[in-house]
Amino acid sequence: MTIEELSARLERVERSNRRLRAGAVAALVLAAAGISMGQASPTPRDAAGKERASLGLRPDGQVLLWLADESGQASASMGVTKEGLARVTARNGENRPDAQLYTSPDGRCGLSVGDGSGKLRAFVGMDQFGGPGGLVLLDKDGKVTSRAP
Repeated sequence: MTIEELSARLERVERSNRRLRAGAVAALVLAAAGISMGQASPTPRDAAGKERASLGLRPDGQVLLWLADESGQASASMGVTKEGLARVTARNGENRPDAQLYTSPDGRCGLSVGDGSGKLRAFVGMDQFGGPGGLVLLDKDGKVTSRAP
């Protein structure tokens, strides 16, 4: 792979990271705006009366929106901690995170993908594994097996 190809790939990853961060921030701003305006809406429930979504402020200061499947299991959530870490999480049927998009107050952002058992297997973004960022693949034990660029 040539320097030009690596440079082009890095540019695409950085552009993607900017879009991911902008999208997450926009969604969180909308959620925070709804809370700050003091507008209360009824808790969404399905025909059987099961709660399917919730928006609130947790005791630890985190603003959290979660969406549940038909069984009441949280399938997706979006939140912001009081420290400013913003994240969107998708969970599987066993309530384990399958994918997570996040932005942090220090400017890092990324997308992590699990293997269904709750273990991180792939990461794209500003690298939390000691590198400059890009794509990182991990084995079942959490050890880095591949990195690009």
